[in-house]
Amino acid sequence: MGSGELLLFFWVVGLGILFVFGTALWLGEGLIGKVVGFIVACGICSPILWPVARSHRETVHRQQLNDAVVPICQKELLQTPGPFLVDGFVDETGGLRSKDIEHFLTKAGFAFVEVRIGEDGKLTAPENYPWRVSRRGGYARLQLNRQSEANCFVPVGRAQGDLFTSRYPVRPETCLGADFSDRPSARHQLTRDLGSGEGNPTQTRWILRDLVSGEKLASFTDAHAALSPHAPSLVLDEVDCRDGWSGYSTLMRRLQATSEAQARSRQFVLDTSSLEVAGIPATISELESRRRASPLQVIRSSDGPYVGDRQTVYDRRTWEEAYGLAERHGGWVTGRLLIRPKANLVH
Repeated sequence: MGSGELLLFFWVVGLGILFVFGTALWLGEGLIGKVVGFIVACGICSPILWPVARSHRETVHRQQLNDAVVPICQKELLQTPGPFLVDGFVDETGGLRSKDIEHFLTKAGFAFVEVRIGEDGKLTAPENYPWRVSRRGGYARLQLNRQSEANCFVPVGRAQGDLFTSRYPVRPETCLGADFSDRPSARHQLTRDLGSGEGNPTQTRWILRDLVSGEKLASFTDAHAALSPHAPSLVLDEVDCRDGWSGYSTLMRRLQATSEAQARSRQFVLDTSSLEVAGIPATISELESRRRASPLQVIRSSDGPYVGDRQTVYDRRTWEEAYGLAERHGGWVTGRLLIRPKANLVH
């Protein structure tokens, strides 16, 4: 329903309610009659008025929760050092999606991510196609490995080619390794305590702990448990302590990979960077003037023009094929990517 249709709907409903109440009060004789008419009108309009009143009450309550926790989170942010340099971590909150694990193992450069396995066999939080395993309970330590190693892992019902390890910027012959155990092996743990926020049961506290020393390194408070029945969602580009949902993301953004973890990651993942092409005229007239003055340089691409994303129709090279050609020739252009393996870069 568009904004115009929605506005028209509210106008019609509003006028209808005014008509019912106006008619009831007009027909009612004397004070008692008008009171009875008002009660009757309330009964007639209750299927509309009651949901509206309940929705308004819930909105006010949610806003009150939001307003209560934001200052607490902001105070915690001022008191929290960071970033926290870790090789990896175990997430006990159930909030990581498959895209989050991909982010931490590729772009963020962590050596591993460890997750608790649900009793339904899920490794990742609710999403369209969560990762599953055949075991129940325990932990899975996920990291990038060579395909020649024995612990390469493919979630139940998925194929190797479906995983991010088969796509840019991950080097070919890389797989997602998984080690399963009954107890976490990571030193740093992410948990949540429900109802621990200053004794208020409507508040949730997201905590980072050092399991070796037992020290609580950081914690952030929000109202997630009171505002949503679902697992937390990681938002990487959000403002810290923005609202009543921000505690989990605010804490996760404090984590950074150690230099040792990043060095391990670069064995499997190419660095991504932008490439600026200089010397191209900004206007057609300038281009024509340069063409008349001297021949223009010809920039040749390794691959031909490409439009679309269906390999069977357009015969686009796979990431593995393009990477192999880049290794052979020192560089290769495929689609919009320039691959330079020896420089560990893809533009």
